[in-house]
Amino acid sequence: MPRSEQANQAIRDQRRRQLLDAAARLFARNGYAGTRIEDIASAGGASKGLIYHYFGSKEAVFVALVERAVHGTSRLLEAAAGGSGSAPMRLRRLIEQEMEGMTDDRHSVLVLVQALTSDAAPEEARKLVYALGHRALEVTSELIAAGQRTGTVAAGDPDQLAALLHACLQGLAVSAATPAPWPRPASSDSLVRLLIP
Repeated sequence: MPRSEQANQAIRDQRRRQLLDAAARLFARNGYAGTRIEDIASAGGASKGLIYHYFGSKEAVFVALVERAVHGTSRLLEAAAGGSGSAPMRLRRLIEQEMEGMTDDRHSVLVLVQALTSDAAPEEARKLVYALGHRALEVTSELIAAGQRTGTVAAGDPDQLAALLHACLQGLAVSAATPAPWPRPASSDSLVRLLIP
């Protein structure tokens, strides 16, 4: 009995995820410029033709990885922005989830770093990361300001505190994704205490 179109689509989606996972490991390790379609095909147990069939180019693979990472973080941001609970509670939850995500998906962290730092990386990927960063600062600043109005979040310029928080998160993300020689925080508590006394 032939498979249904739904079953075939599920197989295609799973295969696409497997290829993206293999590509993420390579881009994280070798950088954008140091990764070739042949490398992605080999790591993913596929032919070059299959990579081209699913994505069309190395640039498209990289952009798809950035889109996947941006989509996950965007969901967290929108849940924090429109979620229930007090501003400090939503801010704490956002920090905890971002720290959990950076530990669970270290390759994506390094792909996002590549998008920002590699001159060879596609401009489309860079724009996606910039837009995500802008939205992250906006949401965080709004949560900080809301918490300040109730006296539950540290005083200071909300935009500056949001920038400080995200600089810390980015540093921790890179640290978690690389073999850094210094200790990593075991939990988000230290970072939360910077904003929520």
